Amino acid sequence: MVRSGPRLDRLPTRVSPADLLADRRGMFFDGYDLYVGTSVLGATLAADFDPGAEWQFVSFTFIA
Repeated sequence: MVRSGPRLDRLPTRVSPADLLADRRGMFFDGYDLYVGTSVLGATLAADFDPGAEWQFVSFTFIA
């Protein structure tokens, strides 16, 4: 059985500024999606829209 963990731990790692920027962008849009989603979903539940509107909205946020 080959154990790759110790070998991976010994490899040199470099984090480029482009990697950090991509991570920051991803985290920003993920947080923004959650923030907007909870606000809109709460408003649709309070306004008594179509019963299927909630699951459609949640599904569409995963697509976009």
